[in-house]
Amino acid sequence: MKFSAQSGIAGLLLVSCSAFAANPVTGLYVGMVGGLSYTSNTDSPFPYTTVQQAVNSGFANANATYNPIPPLVSPLPATVTDNIGEIAYSVGGNVGGQLGYRWKKFRFEGELMFNMNQLSSVNYDSYSFKDHTTPDGFRMKGSTYFIAGLFNAYYELYKEGSDANFVPYVGLGIGFAKLNSNMKLYNTYVNNVYAKKSAVAEFTDNSGAPIVQGIIGASYFLDDFTSIGVDFRYLKTNMISSLGASLEVPTFNISFISSLDSAS
Repeated sequence: MKFSAQSGIAGLLLVSCSAFAANPVTGLYVGMVGGLSYTSNTDSPFPYTTVQQAVNSGFANANATYNPIPPLVSPLPATVTDNIGEIAYSVGGNVGGQLGYRWKKFRFEGELMFNMNQLSSVNYDSYSFKDHTTPDGFRMKGSTYFIAGLFNAYYELYKEGSDANFVPYVGLGIGFAKLNSNMKLYNTYVNNVYAKKSAVAEFTDNSGAPIVQGIIGASYFLDDFTSIGVDFRYLKTNMISSLGASLEVPTFNISFISSLDSAS
């Protein structure tokens, strides 16, 4: 009797595993993806001479408005060797949605995604603006973000009729991205004069560029209609003149896909 019960339980487990083997249905699906991203260093779209002029103007406005004694003097160096400068980024994030069509081992989809990375520092030679207050009273806040529309194609590496729930995949995508880089500079001494946390200077740069991505990952099928996955994606834009480079963004993601034909 005990043996019979054990055999019955084992049989139910086998049936359950078989029922959830990867046999994804053909048809339309929707998906969501999100994760962490890191943007490689780029040139600053804000030349030092432009930054210096705006900061000096901010100090002059504080002096003219409140006439502090002694007058405030900008601590920025008069000149730097590297007028362009370099931006370093913090770890950021991305989120996106997809609408696609699955056919056998292939998936084709349109994707709309948003990615943002905060600025960690903007460096001109040995002088840096950082995301925390430096000894000369400056604090920087800013980000580079983009919204992109892409067309992606995937190939899923599974054997039809197998009992595998775990399915690796590779993919490629191509599209267009609208980018924004922005930076605000705050200074403790100027803010104390104004008695508010207004920015001494603000900068923004907008651009657009074609973008491509390579994808490698794996899905786990909960049933024939639904899967969750993890993947690595490497995004790269064409050359962006204001950044002096292509924007390169590796991302690590979790995704969810659900068939729209689950009721059929």
